Amino acid sequence: MSEMHNVKTFHKALKDNGYLCTTDFANKVYCALDKKPMSITTLIGQAGTGKSFLPEVLGKVLNCNVHVKQAYQGMDWDEFVRKYEPDDKSTSGIKARDAEVLVAVKESKEKKVILLLDEWDKTRISSDSYFLDFLQTGRLSVGGKKYKANLDNLIIFFTSNNERDVSEPLLRRGKVIVVDHLPVSLVANVLRDKYSDNKVALNKIEPTLKLYHTCINSKMDKPATIQELCDLINDWVTYEIQNLDMNWNELVYTNVTKNDRNHIALQKAIRDESERKESGDDKLDTTLDAEYFNNKVNTSEDVAKGESFMPRMMKLRNFDTVIDYEPSEVDQDIYADVERNDESYTSAFLEAYDEDTNIDVPHFLGFNTITNDAMQRNKPYRLSTLIDEYPKFKRMIKSDGVVVFIERVASKDDVVNMIQDISDQYGNAFVRKADNDEIIFRITPDTRSNEGDINARWTKDSGCEFVVSTKVLRAFANYVAMTDWYDFREFNSDMKVGTYNTYMQPFHIKDGSLSYNSYQTIRRFGVTKDYLNINVGVGGQSYTHDDNIAEHNALVMSNEATIKQTSRTTTYDMGWAIVRSWHRKNFPNYKTNVRIKSRPPKDKSCIRSIDLIRYKLGLQRGGRGILPLFVTLDRSQFNECNDHVWKNVNGKANRKVNAKDEFNSYAIDTHEDTVFMVDPNEKTMDKIDSAFDFVDALRGMRTETLELVC
Repeated sequence: MSEMHNVKTFHKALKDNGYLCTTDFANKVYCALDKKPMSITTLIGQAGTGKSFLPEVLGKVLNCNVHVKQAYQGMDWDEFVRKYEPDDKSTSGIKARDAEVLVAVKESKEKKVILLLDEWDKTRISSDSYFLDFLQTGRLSVGGKKYKANLDNLIIFFTSNNERDVSEPLLRRGKVIVVDHLPVSLVANVLRDKYSDNKVALNKIEPTLKLYHTCINSKMDKPATIQELCDLINDWVTYEIQNLDMNWNELVYTNVTKNDRNHIALQKAIRDESERKESGDDKLDTTLDAEYFNNKVNTSEDVAKGESFMPRMMKLRNFDTVIDYEPSEVDQDIYADVERNDESYTSAFLEAYDEDTNIDVPHFLGFNTITNDAMQRNKPYRLSTLIDEYPKFKRMIKSDGVVVFIERVASKDDVVNMIQDISDQYGNAFVRKADNDEIIFRITPDTRSNEGDINARWTKDSGCEFVVSTKVLRAFANYVAMTDWYDFREFNSDMKVGTYNTYMQPFHIKDGSLSYNSYQTIRRFGVTKDYLNINVGVGGQSYTHDDNIAEHNALVMSNEATIKQTSRTTTYDMGWAIVRSWHRKNFPNYKTNVRIKSRPPKDKSCIRSIDLIRYKLGLQRGGRGILPLFVTLDRSQFNECNDHVWKNVNGKANRKVNAKDEFNSYAIDTHEDTVFMVDPNEKTMDKIDSAFDFVDALRGMRTETLELVC
């Protein structure tokens, strides 16, 4: 740290400005201030340990301003960057001013500045996610304006009294320093220096140290400070010099405990340590055992902990459940941060197993990284997965944490409709900030225990992101299903299988019966990197629900696909496409994912694979489609489908069809996008290949009109 030549000088500067600490603690703070690219430190400890006082003193040591933002329950993100104050001169009577975070960011451009976010653990755990990008880059967006801090000049402190765990992603952005109460030896040195010329006071130090040590070990709201100990000694000396009767009980109450609850806690600590337990009631005694404080402090006590029969037997049988893993310092996006327990670990394990992911080590399960404290996922969940695979999330409800869901193709209309639907029925969806390009809103489930909420942000470029407390996942699933973002979905908290029939979409596009609430679903088909990526419920697989079907047997006899079968999944890997079905006891093939990654071979070596895909999509026996492929483009492309080439589908103004010899192409105006479905006319490789040619042209087109491609 350039302002101080060494730790010794830094430690002395802290002491000179009134902050007492050990050399080891000063070393940690000194190194934290030098952290790059930005100094970020979380101070964790009990009340009264000097967490908030440290940044204040550092401001004097470093000769810089300290901006303090006191956090509280339910605090909005906007309040960290903007504050609204009465103003008689403004039209609205309210004027917006920069709040502490934004003030610190602006000031850092010119000079060093300290930002203290005090008592951060009072905020909801979902608040942690809003700070992650800022802590990584120093960037802020406020009212449409962009701000960038000078990372070399901005020093950030969080403080926490451990009312809740601060999320792992936020903690990893900086250093963590545990702030303990001052050791008895340091307090002793301070008191002896202060009263070195007062023999009467020196005789009072040993009992006072015993009192201090007992306060720390008690359940007092806030143990004694050095100033309170000095006040006690001063009063004690006054009583003795003037030959007044001294009541130890009242002396301690007046200067240290100061309320009945703390006084009782101190009494209990005394009884426990001296093994003189009485009835154990909380009735306030009128006396404290003054002789107890004449005993010297023993700080080397070690309490033996017993071990029950079950853990002992597991240890004997080598059942080692400890996962010795700590995440690396490499930053990555985190989309789930959930308490690590048996429920969450089971959920991660089953998810990785069903996705056929190798589990080489116990702390990497698919996209989930497991530590002894948390389960973190580095890939977002699609919002539709919450309904399609609810049992997976049902296990998480018993774990504290936050899960992020993403819907990339949610439009502004979709978001407004969701807010309106939830508000109309429940009255608990609120817009917190909005402009043309961004909407930030909150949903507060109507639960008696107020276990959490849902914070969401929609942007034009990224769709909608939901930050959801695990405790309200069930309520959130109900909200999503109610708003009809995903057509043909039903939600039941006890369901064991998906009840949606996505395979019906191609039929409805062709016959013009596509419903309004289907638009969001088909847009999602067309924006993936794949030619087709679709989940199909059991209704899409006609007649037979097991793998004993002609299409499966034909693939087994050929070399078109690598087939892997377990009691839980069947996977067909064709190279250019992957089909995976999931099974449960007495209900095989309850769900299938069809993914076409690349173009199929032009020869006839993939006909059996196409037969299987058509069967899984429900097209094989119905005969109403060959291989539907989806592409989503800008809405303007719908108007480029001129009438001399494109015709309305059954009189529907927002659906057009262009019939060719090789394939039919359908254009659907979904109000904010145009979705094209391309379907070969016959199951021959030349017509299928032509359909892929047209899809490739659509996917590569962003500024050209559709007619240039035709």
